[in-house]
Amino acid sequence: MPIRKLLQQHSFDVDDVTAITAAFDAACAELGLNDRDDPRRESVAMAVIAIAMRGVVSPETMCQRALNVLRATASPTATQQPQVPIG
Repeated sequence: MPIRKLLQQHSFDVDDVTAITAAFDAACAELGLNDRDDPRRESVAMAVIAIAMRGVVSPETMCQRALNVLRATASPTATQQPQVPIG
């Protein structure tokens, strides 16, 4: 799933969209999600967007935080959806 479809539901400026897209692409690459039709890409996009909505502007930070959230969620010991870290 292209992240642009999900971004249309939010108000971000051009610089934000560029950073979010870079973070999304980097996170997908790190997770080996190269198939654009892989449904897991939507989870990555939603995590990155949620982090951006909290004011994070660095693509590297967005990517790292999204990966942390997604990996914690995928952990066999995770019992509930983790909250996206603030700050």
